[in-house]
Amino acid sequence: MKRLFFCVLLTLFLLPAPALSYGESVTRGDFILLLWAASGSVPFDMTAHPFTDLTGREELAQAVAWAYDLGLVKGVGENTFAPDRPLTREECALLLRRNDARLNREVFLPDGAAQCNDGLDISPWAD
Repeated sequence: MKRLFFCVLLTLFLLPAPALSYGESVTRGDFILLLWAASGSVPFDMTAHPFTDLTGREELAQAVAWAYDLGLVKGVGENTFAPDRPLTREECALLLRRNDARLNREVFLPDGAAQCNDGLDISPWAD
């Protein structure tokens, strides 16, 4: 997990990405682009996903199709991905955990791992 975290941080600093000002949120689309770039930006069929809200965004559609094929993303319902919606901490943790599982990295969480300062507010799907 530390390795992936380092890769994502390194990617944030080295890759040209949308400029974010202090206080701005990272979007769902931004994060998937970062994961895709950290995995080598593997060329992928940009139509290999069910989402209807990626039209005209070829690079993002390619990254989302890659993530969808690997089971990292499932969308937000009604065949939409919501690429411009801010990424929540829960979604970030879930995406990183799914990505680690894909890479056969340890994803075991010992008892009490969810007891963070807002552990009671974690959605059941993210816990």
